[in-house]
Amino acid sequence: MANLRTAHYRPERPVSFSPLRDSGWAYLRSEHKTLDDDTTYGEVFVTLEKLIAQKKQQSLALADVVSHEADIIKKAVFVAVAGAVLASGLSLVLWIIVNVFAGVALDRAGVHLALNALILLVTNGILLGLCLMGLKQTYPHITLMPIVRTLMGSSARAARDSQSESA
Repeated sequence: MANLRTAHYRPERPVSFSPLRDSGWAYLRSEHKTLDDDTTYGEVFVTLEKLIAQKKQQSLALADVVSHEADIIKKAVFVAVAGAVLASGLSLVLWIIVNVFAGVALDRAGVHLALNALILLVTNGILLGLCLMGLKQTYPHITLMPIVRTLMGSSARAARDSQSESA
């Protein structure tokens, strides 16, 4: 802390917030400083070149991460679509078999043909409605936010935290 009792003041001039030359403080400080201690333009340019190189590497790494995220999303979409098509085809065949057996069983039980068709239509309509309700509930979870978060530079931990808060 400065010793205000031994400080030198110049009442004839405006207040200066820099060290006073007549106090000797500025001269004492300048003895310890040489021209070699100053930063040269060459050092500044080398430092700027290193900074630019690091930023290039950082942007290349980010582009690489985004590219890999996009590849993962493409593969996931392909697998999901292929799986959905195969599952739908198999489910359709199995559902036709179930309906045929249900129709034959109702016919052998003596149920009129019109009532038989009505029972199968109502049953299929109810099950279709349940499937559509399930689809509506899963639709909001389909998102491209992981790649957007990667582009914005947020961490995976922040993404998990935001998902846990929204749940």
